[in-house]
Amino acid sequence: MGKHPRSYLRLVNSVTEAVSLINEMNFGLAKQVLEEGRRWAEELYIAENKGEVTSRENAEIFLRILTEETEAERELAEREEDERIDAMAGEWEKNADRAEE
Repeated sequence: MGKHPRSYLRLVNSVTEAVSLINEMNFGLAKQVLEEGRRWAEELYIAENKGEVTSRENAEIFLRILTEETEAERELAEREEDERIDAMAGEWEKNADRAEE
C-alpha cells in the first residue's frame, strides 16, 4: 500500500469523526465537521500540488492555521445561533404575555 496524500488522510479523519457524531445523533456538528474536512482537504491538496506543503512540519503548520480559522468561524456561528435563540425566546415570552392578557 503506497503513501496516501495528507489531503486524503485529512478527509478520512473528518469522515470518521462525522460518523461518530452521527452515531451520537449530533447531526449539525457532523455536517460542520464534514464541511470543514472537505475544505481542509481541498486546500491541503491544492497546497501540496503547488509544492507549498513539502514536509510533515509544513503540513502540521498549514493544518494548525486552518484549525484556528475554523475554530474562530465556529465560535462566531455559535454566538450568532445563541443570539437567534435569545431573540426567539424573547418573542415567545412576549406572545405568552399577550395571550395571558
